[in-house]
Amino acid sequence: MSNTGNPKYFSNIRLMVRDPKLGPPDEFSFTMKDVTVAITIANCLRRVIGLDIPTFTVSPETISYAKNTSPWDPEMITHQISFIPMKPDFLKKADLNMLELILDVKNEEKAYRFVLSNEFTLKNKETNKVIPVDQIFIYDNLPLFLLGPKQQVTLSCQLEYNTKRDSDSKHQAGTAGIDYIEDEKNKDKDPDSILFNVNTQTGIGAKELIGLSFDNLIGRLRKLQEAIKIKDANLFYIQLNRYHRYDFVFIGEDHTMGSLIEKWNNRHDSRSVTGYRQTRDRKAITIDYGLNKFSPIIFTQNNAGDDDKLENLIEKSVASLDEKKEKEQRDATVRIFTENLLRIEQYFLELKTDWNKTKVTNVSTKEYMENIHKERMERLAR
Repeated sequence: MSNTGNPKYFSNIRLMVRDPKLGPPDEFSFTMKDVTVAITIANCLRRVIGLDIPTFTVSPETISYAKNTSPWDPEMITHQISFIPMKPDFLKKADLNMLELILDVKNEEKAYRFVLSNEFTLKNKETNKVIPVDQIFIYDNLPLFLLGPKQQVTLSCQLEYNTKRDSDSKHQAGTAGIDYIEDEKNKDKDPDSILFNVNTQTGIGAKELIGLSFDNLIGRLRKLQEAIKIKDANLFYIQLNRYHRYDFVFIGEDHTMGSLIEKWNNRHDSRSVTGYRQTRDRKAITIDYGLNKFSPIIFTQNNAGDDDKLENLIEKSVASLDEKKEKEQRDATVRIFTENLLRIEQYFLELKTDWNKTKVTNVSTKEYMENIHKERMERLAR
């Protein structure tokens, strides 16, 4: 796909520029327009930004307290430390297993004071060489927690590169909010445009963050297709349900993929019906998918709404499905379901290509915040 030409789906990437002494830009906004199942796709991006983009952070499991005479319990201090935003450049080239962060601080003052991030020491465990913490911390004077007179905290920990979903760390790549005007007369109609406001404190740029979010979604769609193709029982299984539809169960997936597949299929595939639910243990999703041509006519035979009659019709219908017929039905259903996954993947590739065409405009903090205030007032007026 070409990166030339004007973007079709994205516009107005506005990056708030601030004093470099305060750190890198950490807020941007953009508009997404004329996208199918737009609200669902916007929510997919929002969830991925918050949960699925890996960042460098303190690994909570590795924090070891040698001394803590502060009023804070270790869990609270761990919570605060895991929020420290880190620069990726140095850490991408480093062996994280060889790095150790050490905090050994005692309050010699007569009043409470904050412990700051620049009081950490970063060491290479192999060479014992001290590395300046400004190589990894975005903010070198970030307040972490209060320490009273004569109180002391001594701890050590390691770093990890992980997503918020897969880590006990509280830090995340960013947070995103979306805003749009809903059609009051037609709730199913896509909004003309959706405004994103994104906050990030990871050193990841605006273009890169959204690009990584698309990569995550595209990768997951490909993973689902591959799991179906090779029948990977660790990731996927399929079973016939009582309505002559199939439950496609994807282990390790969540509402992000479930809602996307449901909304896309019901909008773009008139041959089928799709629903989804999360499993009780919340470790998988079940996509209830069936082709209309295989749906039994039992519901049209039950106009009176007799529940007992309906149950009997369902049982007879399922029992009448022999093994050969069921295999034909299953193969056709799996083929079309997989085709739909490929179409979603191709659409996301198109969106990512379009995103890469969109230019970033730097705006002052004053102009950016005035625009945010204006948008908020417009929302309140609606």
